[in-house]
Amino acid sequence: MNRNTHAGKKGPLWVAVASLFGMSSFGCGGNTPVSPPNRPIATTPVATSPVDAPEPTPVTAPLIEARGHGTDSEQAYAAALVSLEKTLYDSDAWAEVLEVPVFDAERDSIKRDQGSSDAQVVLGLSAERVAEVLAAVEQSPWQPSVPGPLADTVERAARLQFAGFLCQRRRDLLDIPPPNPCTSPDVDAIPGELQKLAEAVRVRLHYVDGVPLASDGRPLRPLVVIAEHRLSGHGGSAAWQPLRGLPFLASPDQASAVLQAETLISDDTGVVRFEVQADAAWPDGLTVAVNRRQLLGPLASLWPETALSAPGRQVRGGALGLDRWSLVTTERVGGKIANKPVFAGKLADILTARGAEKRLTIPADLARKLASASPEALAGNLPELADAWQGQVDVLIVADIDSDYASRAGTHRRWYEASGRVKTFDVWTGKELSTYEDTVTASGIGESRADRAARIRLADALAARLLAARP
Repeated sequence: MNRNTHAGKKGPLWVAVASLFGMSSFGCGGNTPVSPPNRPIATTPVATSPVDAPEPTPVTAPLIEARGHGTDSEQAYAAALVSLEKTLYDSDAWAEVLEVPVFDAERDSIKRDQGSSDAQVVLGLSAERVAEVLAAVEQSPWQPSVPGPLADTVERAARLQFAGFLCQRRRDLLDIPPPNPCTSPDVDAIPGELQKLAEAVRVRLHYVDGVPLASDGRPLRPLVVIAEHRLSGHGGSAAWQPLRGLPFLASPDQASAVLQAETLISDDTGVVRFEVQADAAWPDGLTVAVNRRQLLGPLASLWPETALSAPGRQVRGGALGLDRWSLVTTERVGGKIANKPVFAGKLADILTARGAEKRLTIPADLARKLASASPEALAGNLPELADAWQGQVDVLIVADIDSDYASRAGTHRRWYEASGRVKTFDVWTGKELSTYEDTVTASGIGESRADRAARIRLADALAARLLAARP
């Protein structure tokens, strides 16, 4: 409920005053009961002389006052109400989370002044009403909304912090010395407990080194953040589990130009997806962090800053950059799958030696499926795999190689012919980038050596073609 409008929607809270100082909650209070305000009793009017007339009830002076300005009385009243809450709690953070009405138009003082271009409203609370509101706040304490694994520690910290805050406000405003200090030793332990809890929370970017960008700076994927919580196991081991319900905030100055939302909460898998706006260029300096104020309210400053830089990374798949690549091959000898692949290892060694070092090795079962897939199937499946690979691959090289007996030269020497084709694909879009084909022959003592020599020579030839295409 909007605190600017709910002030007069709840009944008077004076009933709570009678027991206010008899309560022992949070180690504060006094022993002097506070009576409810006098209520007029309907009687039959009687004639009285001026001497017999009762003395007028004195108006209790406000203990605290707050003023607000606006273009009209309604705006000024709303501003004064916000100011009154901040004055009562001496804290924007507590005023933001506490929902108890702090003003009763029938019982509290209000002064209005309407000028020609400006309205002013002054709201006041008496000491009795201050005590009454704080008593109501005590009966409706703030409850943080935090992810399940963090709940016990955070809720305990919140209770202690709330108790200390409320007791201190009573001391500051009502000058009531408590029988015990407001701040217990347990309160002093809160920062350490929250720090330890924060160390068991991990946040990271899903895509390695940042959001993948096209050559024109447009993001190819949303900004994806992963939230995880560490569970301790036996023998000191720990496992990271998805953390649901952790709020995040992207830096608003940069985020507003490219992201569809600036605040999001992690889902059941611990994932936060900041979708991007169409045709937006990725900005420099964008960060994403745990939204501490949304997570912990008045305790926000006790949680350490956990901001991540979210850079954009231009992928060079479309230009055959081979900065991040993987290779799948099918090698046949005499029409049958080769027992010992030779071409793949040689091609990888050549590319790596020439600077294409960031190679991802694909599991054998997936590599076989990719090697045998049609270009159409790859175009449909590679974008999903690019997400699963988390930015480790920009280019997939698919090679299909055949080696077979060609001729003999002398008693022992044999000639083999190897032919093959390599295709390259942009994994982010599934687009086929290039196709290179070649055929070579090589000789060796015996068929095995001749076949091996032919496949190695073919790897040399096709690697040269791939490297020549690099920008």
